[in-house]
Amino acid sequence: MTDKNSDDDSVIAVLISVFAAVLIGVIASFAAVAFFDIAGSIRGFFGVSSDGYNIWTLTLMPIVAGIICACFKLYIRVPFCGLADTMFAAAHGGSQPWRQSLASAAASFVSFCGGASVGQYGPVGHLGGFIGGLFRRHYSPGIGAACGVAAAIAAAFNAPLTGLVFAHEVILRRYSARNVAPVAISAVIGYMISAGVLSRPTFLSIGDMQNVKLSYFVLFGVQGIIFGFLSALYLRAIFTVSRRTSHLPCLPLFAVVGGICGLLWFSLPLASGGRELLNIAAVGEFDGGWQQALSIGAVKAAATILCLGVGFAGGVVSPTLIVGGLVGALCGTAATALGIYDGPMFAPVLCGMISFTAPTIGAPLAGVLFVLEISGGNYPLTAAATLAVALSAAAFSTCGRGSYYEQQLQLR
Repeated sequence: MTDKNSDDDSVIAVLISVFAAVLIGVIASFAAVAFFDIAGSIRGFFGVSSDGYNIWTLTLMPIVAGIICACFKLYIRVPFCGLADTMFAAAHGGSQPWRQSLASAAASFVSFCGGASVGQYGPVGHLGGFIGGLFRRHYSPGIGAACGVAAAIAAAFNAPLTGLVFAHEVILRRYSARNVAPVAISAVIGYMISAGVLSRPTFLSIGDMQNVKLSYFVLFGVQGIIFGFLSALYLRAIFTVSRRTSHLPCLPLFAVVGGICGLLWFSLPLASGGRELLNIAAVGEFDGGWQQALSIGAVKAAATILCLGVGFAGGVVSPTLIVGGLVGALCGTAATALGIYDGPMFAPVLCGMISFTAPTIGAPLAGVLFVLEISGGNYPLTAAATLAVALSAAAFSTCGRGSYYEQQLQLR
């Protein structure tokens, strides 16, 4: 009799776990999609979109966004929350403070809408982690937050495997057969909501790559090594700015940095763009050739280092993908001119994106799966990206001090 009751309790616990994972997936994915769509509508209303730019709005909006973000920061009186805080809460089995989490999500939304050079995927992942953390009574420590992060990332990129592995690699920092099931369910639900119910497009439009020559692997391997060192320098620059400005009052500081971003966008409006820059780079359609790609990449990197360094609300993933993709396009252009590469431009762009971003956020396996999913299961391209990411992680480990999220926690 006791064994039967025990079995019944186990079945009920499993059913509750599955139901909670589905519910987290639904809520987190709709929250993620709403974040993107509403922000895109606001930017379009103010004349800032991929279809064109209102130059004066583009110049002034970052200043307004900086002032509003500073007000949010003065309200919560602590640094903005992000995925680093989700990592910390998952490791210690605690919840994330609702006031700080929601204020940080709102500030990130304002930063993105206002044209600051910050990402939206990190804040969306953190919001998903906050939602999942509300279900912590149904799971062992951190699993609820991981479910929310996995669903949000899967919905953001239409990539469920990426969401699943990212949640384990970055948030939980461990793998367990028992814990994979709820996180996987949430990730798949997030993908189903985004791709199946809402019919959102794929993250990046790329072609097919049938074969990879030996010379291609040489290019992608060299790219990986270069980007590993660049990502370490990139993070060092961000946290150097952070340490040197931490004592300054945030209201004038954020307004000044917003003004600098506005001036940069005024001089080079295309640099304020997002995913559309990667689509342009993937087909090599920059009107000004490699010089324009270099200028946009440099401006984007400088603006991102400033915004994240002073503590703007927002993520690191999106601008890092863009900078990596643009520099990857430069590598592909140079290799083509030298006669060692005659393949499609999207391959070095994609390898640049992933080999620059993966060590920055500490997610090499998720990066490889990201390539596999957005390429529609293109194994030659995924093999090339795997080599680039592996060498990038190895180069980063020789001079890096941990991922962006790890260094955030260390600094605090």
